[in-house]
Amino acid sequence: MTNRAATVCWFPAEAYRPVGRQPKSVVWGKDRTFESVDKAVTFVMEELSALERSDASVVTPSCLIGIHDIERMYTARKASCGI
Repeated sequence: MTNRAATVCWFPAEAYRPVGRQPKSVVWGKDRTFESVDKAVTFVMEELSALERSDASVVTPSCLIGIHDIERMYTARKASCGI
């Protein structure tokens, strides 16, 4: 499964505003496609801020991977590489 193409979906940091402050325009989520689940997981964990990661998901044609599983996959891969 990790060699399948995957898309990361997340909300950019500007989407998270303090309660009571209405944005002047709607902030839509973002997405980016990767050639593998492994690369998508690495992007989420190494490129997105903690706030952006909180709602991020990795989507493949057959499944949706939430942040808890993304974190688990990333940690397991790092441990297996000895990093």
